[in-house]
Amino acid sequence: HMDDQVETMLLRLGRGSGLTGLCAMRTYRPPLWRPLLSMLKAEILAALQAEAIPYCTDASNESMDYARNRTRKILEALEDIHPRFVKNAARSAGISHGEEDLLQSLARGTRADLLPEEGLDAVAWQKLHPALGARVLRLYAQSVGLTQGLYAVHSEGLEALCRGSSGRQM
Repeated sequence: HMDDQVETMLLRLGRGSGLTGLCAMRTYRPPLWRPLLSMLKAEILAALQAEAIPYCTDASNESMDYARNRTRKILEALEDIHPRFVKNAARSAGISHGEEDLLQSLARGTRADLLPEEGLDAVAWQKLHPALGARVLRLYAQSVGLTQGLYAVHSEGLEALCRGSSGRQM
């Protein structure tokens, strides 16, 4: 639900995520479908109660041992400050999805131009806008099998290698 969306966004913000992480979750990303991301938890519970539909709650949601549960307390405080915080933050995540899709499309096209069979054209890469260059490198890393655990620190290391390259290709 929408509250989960914003919790995810805040947790990723706390880790220093960029636009990709701040998008949080998508309604549909195969094989997962999250049809309730557009609804507040309170709206879902109210609908269940109005129709007398039984539901259960996970007792672990009460434990403050988990970062997500502590984040819920932060959300409550933010809602006290700004009563539409969750809805506004979820809208920001939705806007970010469109921007993320555009940047990824640009990066895929640029990657095709900069990655001949021989490797990355580091000189051409250095001329890219830094945001686009970072995405091209992430796509390159994924294309050679680095699909898990590629975090900002790793991307920054790849960027530093490319910026320091005096050769044409890496």
